[in-house]
Amino acid sequence: MSKVIGIISWNTLRWGRLFDELNYNFVRGVEAAGGLPVLFPVLNDTEAIDAFLDYVDALLIIGGEDIAPFAYGEEPHQKLHAINIERDGAETKIIRGAYQKKLPLLAVCRGMQLANVVFGGSLYQDIYSQREGLLVHSPRDKGFEVNYHTIEIEKGTFLHELYGETTVVNSFHHQAIKDLGEGFCVVARSKDGIIEAVGRTDDWPYMGVQFHPEFMKHNDRFIEIFRRLVELA
Repeated sequence: MSKVIGIISWNTLRWGRLFDELNYNFVRGVEAAGGLPVLFPVLNDTEAIDAFLDYVDALLIIGGEDIAPFAYGEEPHQKLHAINIERDGAETKIIRGAYQKKLPLLAVCRGMQLANVVFGGSLYQDIYSQREGLLVHSPRDKGFEVNYHTIEIEKGTFLHELYGETTVVNSFHHQAIKDLGEGFCVVARSKDGIIEAVGRTDDWPYMGVQFHPEFMKHNDRFIEIFRRLVELA
């Protein structure tokens, strides 16, 4: 039987109505890796979240809006983009539950940032105004599909096993991890020092990536990250 991979969607207003949405590339990635994708909406009900966590074999938390800065003790920076308080709360509960149950978790972009915050870490609210000498990390005229910059990977990590000491990734973010949360370690950085992937120092099977492996059409090696998640499940 296929391993059940729970994917957390996001909620957003469109045409005056509230929609629960998901980039379908995540579904394709899990399916191509041999897993069974099951979607979970933005719900803050603790019992529903516990039931979902009991049902799945692994989790996938995806990208989206900025994270509300008061979650890590800061006021909004002038370059902060849209936030989603309801989603922050729901995914925080899911991340904490995954840690308690030691469920394998792949956290992508915002997902990696939020997991870091949940464990006491902090973020750059806007890397371009809070760091100097940066590469471009959000080439909005080109989108997610372009392999945009290299990352340098730490030996002995999950990405090193998949790609070696360096690889090229896409990039689409203006926030990034500043201070690591408890239990996290750096897996990869871009050449300007921005953290591009993180792992854990304990026994929780966690993978966090700042780039977007769901866009496999333009980098077929990204399927290996989804395969690793299914293997961990």
